[in-house]
Amino acid sequence: AAGGIVASGEQDWITASGQRDDAYVDFTLASATKVGSFEVYNQNQLETSARDAKDIEIATSSDGSTWALCTTAELAASAMTVPNPANEVSIPDSCPSARYWRLTMKTFWGTDNHGGLMGVGIFAAGAAELVSWTISCSNCTAGTFALAEASTCIDCPGGKYEPSAVSAACPTCP
Repeated sequence: AAGGIVASGEQDWITASGQRDDAYVDFTLASATKVGSFEVYNQNQLETSARDAKDIEIATSSDGSTWALCTTAELAASAMTVPNPANEVSIPDSCPSARYWRLTMKTFWGTDNHGGLMGVGIFAAGAAELVSWTISCSNCTAGTFALAEASTCIDCPGGKYEPSAVSAACPTCP
């Protein structure tokens, strides 16, 4: 479930316009599990990092409706870095085993109507991967590009071009 977050493309989580404050993503694991870390990939679609989450909260639940704060973390601004850098968030030993986990975006690196994440990996204590969410862009056609592993292709802006497929930027026209 995603509170205030809608799917954009195939695997990109982005909030609806004006609804990024306290937007969250819930993860349901197969069973109650002791989690060791979250690997969080920020939105990474703007050089200003305006959509990137800054402060997050991670909470647990035994029933999927009552939540207890587990930890907080500050994510790094991604600034369209390729590849999108992972933010490793360690889960304290004091956090209980849980089937339900929630990641809430509290603050952001800039001002924008949207906020979001590109992906989250959840690892059990001892590093066995439980859930992995990664982004891969399909080949973009000539004249379009993808922003740092985004799931959709975008038209090149005026005065720029892209002659080949699979590109992360459009060079200036000669």
